[in-house]
Amino acid sequence: MWLHVERHSLHQIGQDGIPFARTRTVRAIMVASANRAEFVIQGGAPGRYRIYAAGYDQGHPGGVRPDIELGTLVVTGRETTGRIPRQLVEPPRMPRLPVARRRTLVFSGDISGKHGLGVRFLIDGKLYDVDRIDQEVQAGTVEEWRIVNEDVFQHPLHIHVNPFQVIDVKGIPPRDTSWQTDPGIWWDTFRLPPDGEFTLRTYFRPDITGKTVFHCHILPHEDNGMMGNLLISPKGGAR
Repeated sequence: MWLHVERHSLHQIGQDGIPFARTRTVRAIMVASANRAEFVIQGGAPGRYRIYAAGYDQGHPGGVRPDIELGTLVVTGRETTGRIPRQLVEPPRMPRLPVARRRTLVFSGDISGKHGLGVRFLIDGKLYDVDRIDQEVQAGTVEEWRIVNEDVFQHPLHIHVNPFQVIDVKGIPPRDTSWQTDPGIWWDTFRLPPDGEFTLRTYFRPDITGKTVFHCHILPHEDNGMMGNLLISPKGGAR
């Protein structure tokens, strides 16, 4: 949803629980399923202001989302002085390591019925299988994943326990993406646009190993197949 507060700017200080180095002032914030946005509001003139999700075209037939009223901001009392912080804290940094491997994952939808009744959502042409390892990586390495969407639906990608940086986006208007590829911004969920793609860079910490998952965070999509198993290996030989 496009989050707006009527006649107020949103001074964003963090994304998905990870702080920014500097405050980013915007008129609205796109919040996909599972995203979290931390921001400060400086109250304007006394009054009542709409908090709402603005309608937007989601990219598929009949997919124009209408405005949704979420709440009301009430500003009262006398004007006070105060400053919005500009410099914040030092965010986590990507280790200066060579990219150990580049992968491409393809997200798609299937309405043919061959995978069962109704629509199914696939990664690399496969439905989720709890017993299958879909990607194996080596702990302590940096990888880049190109995530391609062949579907008409958006798919917010979430990788468990591994936040990532977005280094390239195709399919979202430039005005909406100019800040998303800032190397100081980390995500744990990022929306994959319809018929678009993005590339992420992530670091698999050496102290976190074992089996986890990645999936679309629109739950009916995940429940209908759009999830994969990720094995983080402590040793070499990851495929």
